[in-house]
Amino acid sequence: MKTFWRLVLILASLTLLGIVIAVYILGQADPAQQEVLDEQSFTEEIENMEITVENSRVEIMPSDDARSRIVLLGNDDDFTLNTDSAGGRLAIEIEDRSPFFNFDFNRSYTLQVYVPASGLDSLSAESNNGSIEANDIRAAEFTLEADNGRIVLEAVDSETVDVETDNGRIELNDMEADISVRSSNGRIMFSEVAGELEAQANNGRIELETDTLDFPVDFDTDNGRIEIRTETEPANARIEARIDNGSIGIYGRENEETVFGSGDVLIRLVSNNGSITVE
Repeated sequence: MKTFWRLVLILASLTLLGIVIAVYILGQADPAQQEVLDEQSFTEEIENMEITVENSRVEIMPSDDARSRIVLLGNDDDFTLNTDSAGGRLAIEIEDRSPFFNFDFNRSYTLQVYVPASGLDSLSAESNNGSIEANDIRAAEFTLEADNGRIVLEAVDSETVDVETDNGRIELNDMEADISVRSSNGRIMFSEVAGELEAQANNGRIELETDTLDFPVDFDTDNGRIEIRTETEPANARIEARIDNGSIGIYGRENEETVFGSGDVLIRLVSNNGSITVE
């Protein structure tokens, strides 16, 4: 019996090690060093796009014309690329056909998705192992999820954004939307964003850089500090800060509640283990 459990432990350790190495390789993969494995264009108007990938990096960027287009780059052809376009909906799926125990850690894929300048009604992307990056595109609704890999959004024009990672950091830069973010393991970083912000982290700090706090914020972390840096103090906000273990600093004050002006805009900050700083 001891031998059996020893084997189970060894197999579990090898599997975890393989996942960690694969995620690192995917994160470091340079598309310039990968070959074009497949390329498809879609002339019909696409309003909703759904992306599902295994062991692949996803890059979403603007198209130079009115067409939606995808390019799959990689250094191995052990995959299946499925696309389905009908009724304004485009579904894209990459299935990794490699064996479960595959120790060829040099394998890497990058799916490049080009979105028309007219934008989309909705865009969703889910990655089992690999990062998701979106730059300078329009979609009224964004839903992104990564099991193992970071998610980065830059200059995205959207109304609502929903982002979740199990293992990997989340970065959102230069955008205005109602944003909901969750991370099990990894930091959450906002820079030059505005809108209604909600962020939850189990293990990882939450950071926000903005001109001033004139929009609702709800940050909650179990293990990690909360840091907010602004150019000026808010004119009309109420900051509520709660900690179990750590310190509070709100523009030099140690108050759990600090009111600016009429206090109409609620800034709620909660950390179980970690300091809260607003400056």
